[in-house]
Amino acid sequence: MHCVALPGGHRRTIGRYRGRPPRADANGRGERRGDEVHGPGGRVQCGVIGTGWQARSQLAAVCGVREVTAVKAFGRDPSRRETYCREMSEALGVRIQPVDSARACVEEAEVVVTITSSAKPVLEGAWLAPGAHVNAAGSNALVRSEIDAETV
Repeated sequence: MHCVALPGGHRRTIGRYRGRPPRADANGRGERRGDEVHGPGGRVQCGVIGTGWQARSQLAAVCGVREVTAVKAFGRDPSRRETYCREMSEALGVRIQPVDSARACVEEAEVVVTITSSAKPVLEGAWLAPGAHVNAAGSNALVRSEIDAETV
């Protein structure tokens, strides 16, 4: 079990990543861990679109399975974006740069996290680097559509 300390003295469990075999689900398919799907941990750059409370645990989870060398973060509110970058840089020990657009956030990223409540796409597939991995965590309801069809 991996835990990460977040600002405010909170600790979050971010999951089990090593040391246990995949479990079979009800259909007999194995559950795949991030390190099994994408190969052993490697150095990556990450882009995070969204700077709310869930963006904190999403980035911590990526840092739990990869050596993240740099992060760019974008959120609509500049003050909240700056706070997110400062606090998460301190918590995770990685440089997090606030940027002024979603496109600037993801253009060079190997791992992209979208964690918004947007009903319209905030990420366009044309912006992604070849082979980029996208965690579209905020697209979790019919009324939410934070990624475009090309990204899918």
